[in-house]
Amino acid sequence: PIRLETFHPIISAWALCQAERAPARVKEWIHSLEKLSATKPHLKPDLNTLSAHIIAWRNVQAGTIAQVEEAKRSSRKENWNNSSIERGNDNRILRDVEMTFAAA
Repeated sequence: PIRLETFHPIISAWALCQAERAPARVKEWIHSLEKLSATKPHLKPDLNTLSAHIIAWRNVQAGTIAQVEEAKRSSRKENWNNSSIERGNDNRILRDVEMTFAAA
């Protein structure tokens, strides 16, 4: 028989991967388990499963922060007068950080 613990590694992998779509995938898995638990109560999401959603958001934010810090480090090494394309990429990363924190 299928047990809830069978799904823990799948959900954990999504929660820890830092991919932008990870929180949505974790939420989808939790939602699927909630639907299944209507007929199979032993598949009801537990605290470990539910907390994976929070962990996924934290890891996405950590990854985004790391990207911003890397962009700052590399920008110190380069001359800011090089090209407007580089400045545009840095601005895009900063906007992404703001959007990630606003979504959380």
